Amino acid sequence: MRSEARAASEGDVERAALLLHAAAPGRSREAYETALRARITESDGGTLIAGESTLSWALDGGALFLYDLAGDRDGVESLVALAERIAHRCLAVVLAATLFDDDPMLEHLSALGFAHDWSEAEASGGRVRKLVGLVHPVGEDG
Repeated sequence: MRSEARAASEGDVERAALLLHAAAPGRSREAYETALRARITESDGGTLIAGESTLSWALDGGALFLYDLAGDRDGVESLVALAERIAHRCLAVVLAATLFDDDPMLEHLSALGFAHDWSEAEASGGRVRKLVGLVHPVGEDG
């Protein structure tokens, strides 16, 4: 069952930080909380939450970039649907995300109709990993 997606508020910061820290423990929970507090006050970006899933977004020109994604498939589906409505209101023409090739969100976003746009090697955590860019035109169903 899909969870109801909405903009995160101050009361959601701790839960969203815990979700992000569980998905990517390389940053402290406190660092996530600080970043989330800043994001929820931005006019050209923000954080969304649905059940046990979260994502942040930032508008840059005609693209709405999605990042810091964590959660389950149903929650992410609801979050992406809300992000697409935000993109439409902001006149963005594409949703975009950059993920490492071993990130479980890559599979979730691909299932929602995101297409591979580019990839490149990236040194991270003492190893070489591949970054993958995904795009999804606003208004096109997956």
